[in-house]
This record gives sequence, C-alpha cells and structure tokens, in this order.
Amino acid sequence: MNISFNEISILPFAESAHELKQHFLNLAKVYKKLKEDYNIEHIVFPSNLAELKVLPDTLIHKWLTELRGMEKDQILNLIHRRPFSNDVIGGYNEEIDSFVFSNEDMGIEENICIGLGVTYICQTASISLNTHEFWEKDKIQFSILDYNNDERTPAIAPNCCIAELTNDFKTWIEKNAEVVLITTDMEPSTKHIHFRDDHETSILMAFAKRIVNSKYLVSIINSLPFNSATSRFIRKCYSDGKIEIVLHWEDKGIGMVIQTTGRNYNETLAIAEILKEKYDR
Repeated sequence: MNISFNEISILPFAESAHELKQHFLNLAKVYKKLKEDYNIEHIVFPSNLAELKVLPDTLIHKWLTELRGMEKDQILNLIHRRPFSNDVIGGYNEEIDSFVFSNEDMGIEENICIGLGVTYICQTASISLNTHEFWEKDKIQFSILDYNNDERTPAIAPNCCIAELTNDFKTWIEKNAEVVLITTDMEPSTKHIHFRDDHETSILMAFAKRIVNSKYLVSIINSLPFNSATSRFIRKCYSDGKIEIVLHWEDKGIGMVIQTTGRNYNETLAIAEILKEKYDR
C-alpha cells in the first residue's frame, strides 16, 4: 500500500532551511513507523516535485542541493523514488487540478492539492509535514472543484503527521492496508483478447497466451503505443483493475492493457506485483 504526500503541508513555510529539514526528518520518522507497523511501501510525491516551493524564495531542488551528510541521503531516498503522482492516478491526470484546499488561518485559498487528490483517486491516506498544528488532524477536508459551474464537492483524506498515530487513523489503516484479492473462475480460453493490427500482434499474442493463465486476469483490452524507452514491466495501475504492461525486452517496447480482478488501486497494485514476479524478464 502507498500513502500520498500532502504537499500543501509545506505551508506555512518554515522560518529557516534548518527548520524545514527537521520537518522532513520527522516525515521520514513517521514513514518508518508506517512501514514497520503497517507495511506501507512508499510515499507518492507529486510529479511536479521540481516546481514545489519549500521556502518563500527557494524551490525544493535548490534546498536539497544545499543539504549535507546522512540527513541529505535520508531525505533524498524518501523523495526521489517512483511511483510519482502521475504514475498512480492513471487516466485522471486532467482531473487532478480539480482538487483544492483552503484554510483561512494559514492564508491558503483554494490551492491545488495534488497529494490530497491522489488520496481521493487511489483511496489512500495522506502524510503531512508538521509545519502547523492543523496538519496533525487525522482527517483533512478539501474540495473537488467543478470549474464549469463553480461548484465544490467536499472530500476527506485520512491523514497522519506525527509518529503517535491517533486511534481513528490506526483503525483506518489497519482496515485498508489489508489487501484481499479475488480471482476469476474464467477458463483461459474464454478470456477476451484484442489488439490493434499495427502493433506487432504476433508477439503480443504469444505473450497473451501465457498471461491469460493468471487467475487474476479477466481480459486483454488492447495494445499500447510503443514504449521503447522504458525498462519497466508495469507501466501504470488503475483503481478499476486495469494495468498497463510493457514488454520492455522487445526492441519497440510493445505493450498491452489488461483488465484484472482488482477492485481498487491497492488490490490492482498487489496484482501487478504478482504478474511482474511471474511474467517479467
């Protein structure tokens, strides 16, 4: 299970680079507890990480270059790891700008909140910096903004900020961290397979005949555009059970979209790991 970094919790800005470093070291401490106690695998950071301002006049990459020693490595290892937000939200890239957060006390007015948006799309929780007592809440309310008619729909993200987790957050994460996968009773020969004619169909079909034996695969929806630059077998996972797979060992990086039995993002991610272990090269 992944958890999403709430980048809005950078606000209010720390008073110094040293104070900011302490906030991120605390984040690492909280993540370590989540990983040890609840098997949280990864913090998803926004894909626009390089654009994040972490001090009034400093972007995150500049601040990171000025860090030194083991603490720098600790923070970099936390931040610079895939998947990022665009990797996990799948087809919701355009909708991510619809999630906004406001808080009058902190002077925040409808800031786009990618991290909180990821919690909504992927049905996960957020992890926040402890820059303000507000971020210690175990639930954060934000809004889904309909730009066409200026309407706002409330949404809530489970949240943690300090290592002393609240009972409500513990209950939520214990319930949601447990992934129970379902299988299909379809025979491999009955599973629908469809590829575009111009996408190396013979190679894709040979691989399809192997992967349809998986008890988690329901159908093969279509072929993917060529992805020759990637070396990853799993390209993307979706909360509705779809997974994009790339045969990265082929020169052109051909691939396919499959439908699995995953009922949410966490289940789909778990199925993707099973398929990767069995069918990747």
